[in-house]
Amino acid sequence: MKLKLLLFFLFVVSFGIVLQAQTKKPYNNLIITESLAGSTPDNYVEFTNMGTETIDLSQFEFGKITPWNDPYRPDANSFFRLPKKDLAPGKSYLIATAYIFGPKMWLKDPTHYSERITKPEFFKIADQLLYVREANSTAADTVTPYYSTMDCWNGRETWYLRHHFLNEEGLKDSVVIDQVNGVFDQANGRNKDGAYDVAGVLNATSNSVLIRKASVKTGNVDFNSGRGLDLADSEWIPVPRLSIYDWRAVYWTAGNQAVGAKLDANTLVSKTPGKVLVDLEKATITVPWGIRRNDSIMYQFERRPGLAWTYHLAPNSADSAYITMRTGDKLTLFVCGDEATIKDFNIIVKDPTASDNIVIYKRAANFLTGFYGAQLPGAWGYRVTDGVKGMDTISQIGFATRIDTLFKYLEKPAKATWKIAFVDGVVRPDLKMGDKLQVTSENGKLKEYYLKLQKFVPSANAELASITWPDMPSYFKGDIAKSYGWAGDTIPGFIYSKNNYVVKIPMEYDGIPALVFTKRNLNSTVAVTRAKTLAGSPEDRTVTFTVTAQDDSTKNVYTVRFEKEKDPSKVQPWIGEPFFSQIVFQDAWGVPWIEVANPGTEVMDLSRYMIFCNYAGRASAFGAFNAVGTNYADGPWRKYVPGKKWQDEASWAVQPRILVPDLAVNAIVYPGDVFVMTQHGGGGSFNIYGKEADVNFATGKNPWGYNMPWNNAIHDWMGTTYYMYKILNDSVVNGLKPAIDVNDFELVDVFGMEDGSNIKVGGKVINQLTAYTRKPHIFKGNTEVKGSLGATWEESEWTMKDDAYFNALHYPWPLNIYSIVDGIGSHIMNDVTMYRSTVASKIYKVSEGYSQNETIKGLTTGTTVSGFFDNLIKADPKQTLTVKSLATNADLALTDAVSKGDMLIVLSADSLNTTKYTLDVTPGGLSANAILTSTKYTVTTTGATGTINGIKQREFLKNVLAAVVVPAGATLTITDAKDAYMSLSKLNYDTAYVNVIATSDVYFEVIAENGVTKVVYQLNPTVNANEAFVTSDVYSVDQFASLIQFVPAGTTVQSLLSNVTASAGATLQIFDKAGLARSMGNIYKDDKLIVTSADGTVTKAYYFSMLNFNVNTYLAYVISDDYVIDQVNLVVKVPATGISIAEFFAKLYPSFGAKLTIIDKNGAPSTMANLASYDKLLVTAADNLTSATYKIEFATAVSQIESSIKMYPNPTADRVIINGLAKGNRVRVFNTSGVTLRDVVVENTTEYVSLAAQPAGIYVFVISNGEKHINIQKIVKK
Repeated sequence: MKLKLLLFFLFVVSFGIVLQAQTKKPYNNLIITESLAGSTPDNYVEFTNMGTETIDLSQFEFGKITPWNDPYRPDANSFFRLPKKDLAPGKSYLIATAYIFGPKMWLKDPTHYSERITKPEFFKIADQLLYVREANSTAADTVTPYYSTMDCWNGRETWYLRHHFLNEEGLKDSVVIDQVNGVFDQANGRNKDGAYDVAGVLNATSNSVLIRKASVKTGNVDFNSGRGLDLADSEWIPVPRLSIYDWRAVYWTAGNQAVGAKLDANTLVSKTPGKVLVDLEKATITVPWGIRRNDSIMYQFERRPGLAWTYHLAPNSADSAYITMRTGDKLTLFVCGDEATIKDFNIIVKDPTASDNIVIYKRAANFLTGFYGAQLPGAWGYRVTDGVKGMDTISQIGFATRIDTLFKYLEKPAKATWKIAFVDGVVRPDLKMGDKLQVTSENGKLKEYYLKLQKFVPSANAELASITWPDMPSYFKGDIAKSYGWAGDTIPGFIYSKNNYVVKIPMEYDGIPALVFTKRNLNSTVAVTRAKTLAGSPEDRTVTFTVTAQDDSTKNVYTVRFEKEKDPSKVQPWIGEPFFSQIVFQDAWGVPWIEVANPGTEVMDLSRYMIFCNYAGRASAFGAFNAVGTNYADGPWRKYVPGKKWQDEASWAVQPRILVPDLAVNAIVYPGDVFVMTQHGGGGSFNIYGKEADVNFATGKNPWGYNMPWNNAIHDWMGTTYYMYKILNDSVVNGLKPAIDVNDFELVDVFGMEDGSNIKVGGKVINQLTAYTRKPHIFKGNTEVKGSLGATWEESEWTMKDDAYFNALHYPWPLNIYSIVDGIGSHIMNDVTMYRSTVASKIYKVSEGYSQNETIKGLTTGTTVSGFFDNLIKADPKQTLTVKSLATNADLALTDAVSKGDMLIVLSADSLNTTKYTLDVTPGGLSANAILTSTKYTVTTTGATGTINGIKQREFLKNVLAAVVVPAGATLTITDAKDAYMSLSKLNYDTAYVNVIATSDVYFEVIAENGVTKVVYQLNPTVNANEAFVTSDVYSVDQFASLIQFVPAGTTVQSLLSNVTASAGATLQIFDKAGLARSMGNIYKDDKLIVTSADGTVTKAYYFSMLNFNVNTYLAYVISDDYVIDQVNLVVKVPATGISIAEFFAKLYPSFGAKLTIIDKNGAPSTMANLASYDKLLVTAADNLTSATYKIEFATAVSQIESSIKMYPNPTADRVIINGLAKGNRVRVFNTSGVTLRDVVVENTTEYVSLAAQPAGIYVFVISNGEKHINIQKIVKK
């Protein structure tokens, strides 16, 4: 016992001596031995004690330096002291990022959260996890305060280790002892904003795991020298970072530093003797069938420290469909010890044995590359377990997946058989939860898999794809509409992430535009609230589209406010000052957008205003960057006047801040319009919003050829203040006086704190990826510092949207960050009304002007002043209204009756303007007639409702409208049963406008001239009780072929039924190919729609022709009117030799965008002028990936190749009939621009293709069987 105590005492004393010795000088044997800093979810770092002393980790600091920090001066929460832990010599300490909130939420909401982000192995081997703030997180998210230390992207950040110790004088001291990724090669002594090469590997700090050679024992703060030029002189071994990282393994280098590791016979040892054979000499690994690709091979071996690897798939495109290892694959093994040993092994896969009865999922085809997708478990594809106790399962199977689809994406041993055991005993084409897959091996061994199907998850997409005006009048279409901002018939500026719009209506148009919509998700629903008038309040002039997603909870509201154009002479003038209407701070972490609005009714010249941002207060702002000695590369563009620029460098050196005209920028801003400034290098959000920019400050993009500094008139960091000043002195504007005297300027708006502190809006500190938009009721700037910002959002003049806002709406990357720019280029603002002295009315006819001689018509005898006022719409609620008698010139009381010639006097809210209206009073007032008449149809009216009878079935709506007469002064609006606008034409899913059919779901709403009387007429097409048919404005219905065409893949039962109209009283039901009713889920191509007539005596079945938008439109083929082409065997038969290549090409018709090349017998492009024997024709599609090679045969007599497939008539005026097809053939139709008009896989031997909606021209029909073209023809549409 005494001996034990003595030994313990000696141990404690010696250990204390070691720790005490550490505090006298920095210990640089704790080094960074492994690093991955490419993207935050994947990042980890390893430290190893390479010295001989046990150390206390709490003496060491770990931190991060960004490209915007000076070396070793980290931001707050970007460094921390390691925990108290004794680390013995040779031991490692591993830190990794961790995400746990998203995976927990995934169990409840798999649509919007990820099942896995952090590799499960890190939860086992990491010594410390830093929990990161996650997307769409809530208060329940676990967050480490200093997780930012590991928040690194693209290999640009530096990680460092600092030792804190007591020096020889006993004072606290610290020294950086090691770092990784810090090259610090920029002029400011910092890192560049990007990755660095290591050991000759391009961008290795981002795309590779950096593993320190075990021969390195001490830290090195000079990473630039330590990274080396190649593997021999580098301290580091770069190993490629694994793709689909969260579903891949952790290298066996993590958590250890493998001193002395080498490649020998003991490196790769099979866990099961004889199962996996490694031949080091021949560099082969032989495996049994059924082992999966990528990391699975490594788990066939006993674990050895210091090993990393990459797996290379065989280049054969057919093999890329398989998850199982294939002969021709390669494994690259990295043995990371004192030096790096890298060796490639060829994979050899044995054939399945007679006992093999497992299945492995397969990948889906990627038509763009010709290979198969990169599905991994949890990302895409089925989840197949292997060796689970009881019964293995196959999960991640979509709701109601077809049996043949399941088989298509599973691999089994070639000689094994399989079938489905149905849980309910009913043979079905679709799978259900609890069905089993039974696999029987060649020798009769049975294995069962339990099938776990996903629940039906309704879509949360509540977005519109377009808002259009199909019935736009012909005089407005084209260039005129384009000048108003319309894109074709789509409202100006539409993008599905933008919700509010103001649309100007030409003054010539009489009525309210019937705006219609298309949905981004076919299965959402839309409720429309129509605009009531173009003369009333903003609410009356607004149409609202409320979109409810399929999940019935996600909603999105779009508004379109109409502004009817007026004769400029009748617009009451008001001159407003410009103000900041939108400020986007750091779009894409570095791009500013500044929008300035003109709130007035008059044209504004922004060349009389100066804009700048500055950290100092406004008093010093005018004195900044103005001195003669100011660097011309930095000073001038700290301030900006639109339509002006600063004089050249030589003149600046004499007298700075002299303005000269800038013809490259138009500073004129029209009423209600905006001026947009940005500093965007292109790409990203610029592809969406760049057209809105009036000036781009970015280097290489600005109109002045100027190398623009990062901080300038519109861009600085979080503590800047944005100013806008009006230039009061014409001498400054005209360049006769420098713009340096604050007395020549008047502040019109300010945004910021003005003391250098970070801007705080609505009580929240500004951050990157944030946009601020002025609230609609604000119509002028706020010159009080912080005055517009507000302590709360209720007090603030601004609204805010950031990336978190769009994350909450489940916008995908990168739209979640691009969308913060939404709204730029237009500003939604309430009407400025305090100056207006005009009124409007829904009941009376009010002249549009604001003069002393305006009129109001439609008053009836006996109307009191009070009743008159009730039917007026004030421009501003604070206006003063007075009626003056014509007879007595006295003001009338509210109870007095008005008379003809009396005058309404309107005084504006600001008491500056007056308008006078002469009143027209008659016994009848305006007409109350809302009765339609027709010589073609029978119109009946009962009170406020009516019907229009005698309409033929499938009559176009436009013909019905043309056959009715609307009373003089009345208006007619076409609506559907839900009171939404109906247009006369509609965009179908074939992207063509078709005439809308008149059905009993269509109503004509007629409002009399008096604005009060209203009659709603329902259309009543003639129908027999024994008729069974459907029509559609969305799909193309071929009644002859009983075919509903252009049904997009992913259409649900409910969506399809809502987009077809049955004959009156008929019922509809969808059935699958087994004859079972389908009441929910998606439509399949072999389903059918059964229509039963109202009397139950007649049924009709319609089949579906499905659209598939995820197909390859990049085809490689040729056709010809002069040569016979065998598309099956890829042969072009040419009548004789000696034909020039140019003549040969001229007689070929290649697929759109394809390139033709003659290849000689040696496989090289021909350099000859004429075709020669053994030449081949290479056709390369527009994607430069897809290709086809045709053999060229020469013959004096060429007979036509007979094909079983016939297409007729050709030319055609409408339908093309295709006979001789086989089930599974693919029919594609292209126009001359290469646009896919139709793409279907047929179920029948005859297919009908309608070209009725297409213009006259040439169309190419391509028939294929699998990947092989079997018939290609040109069809002419007359």
